[in-house]
Amino acid sequence: MCSVIDLVFDLDVTGYDPSDRYGLAEVFFEKDFEDLARWLGVAPLSAFYSDDPDVLDSDFEEDFFDDPAELQRLKEQMGPETFFKPADALKSVKALRDYLMNSANEQEKSPRPGAAYVDDALIDELTEVENSLMLAESQGVKFYFVLAED
Repeated sequence: MCSVIDLVFDLDVTGYDPSDRYGLAEVFFEKDFEDLARWLGVAPLSAFYSDDPDVLDSDFEEDFFDDPAELQRLKEQMGPETFFKPADALKSVKALRDYLMNSANEQEKSPRPGAAYVDDALIDELTEVENSLMLAESQGVKFYFVLAED
C-alpha cells in the first residue's frame, strides 16, 4: 500500500470524480516541493492539509492505549478538521503546475529550481486537482487535502 492525496469536501461536489487523479501524496509533502512553492511566492500544498480527529478511532486498535484518555488527548492535539477555500489553494496549484509545465518546455542547460519535479504525471495530477478545486469553488464547497491509503 502507498499513501495518496485525497480531497475531502464539506459538501458533495457535483461532477467530482476522485478516480481522475493519480494521488501523488509523497510529492505534495516533500520539503523540496514545499520550498519550490515558497520560492514561487505561494503557500505549499501541505498548508491545506487537515484530517478528522475521529479517524484515530479506526487507526488504532482498542487496546493500543493503556489509558483511553490518551487517545482523547491525541484527538484534541490534532484539533478539529479544517476546511479551506478552494481559491486559496488554486493559487498554489496553478503556480506550481504552470512553473513545472514551463520548465518542461524549456531546454536550459542549467537546472531550474524544482527541476526534479518536472514530470508529466505530476503536471497531470496538478491539473486534475485544479479542475476538482474549480468545481468545488463554483459550487461554494470547501475542502482539505488528506493522506489516504491506496
